[in-house]
Amino acid sequence: MKQFLFLLFVGLFSWNSFSQDLPPNPEPGKCYIRCRENGKHVSWQEINCDFNDVFSDQNKVKTLQIKLANLNYDVEVSGEVNLKTIAAYTQYTKDEKKRHRRAKKKRKETKRN
Repeated sequence: MKQFLFLLFVGLFSWNSFSQDLPPNPEPGKCYIRCRENGKHVSWQEINCDFNDVFSDQNKVKTLQIKLANLNYDVEVSGEVNLKTIAAYTQYTKDEKKRHRRAKKKRKETKRN
């Protein structure tokens, strides 16, 4: 009986801990990330699910922030995911797609000539 109560208590405690790690009313199939400012939770932001791997590790986040800062994007190098980091990374990926499209178009034009 003691083992059953112990397992029940551990199970309920674990369930309660995991249920706190989601934004309110998350939509299935969408990815979210917890944004922080000065080490405090600020808000949940929906992100492109492709970004999930980039924002999964604090070292990766800091490396990304340094890269974005060197490319003159408005970002704070803190190692924490915040709104500026998400906005800068989103703009960076859009800029990269444009750059690749332009380069591809230029290559096609050179082949024609």
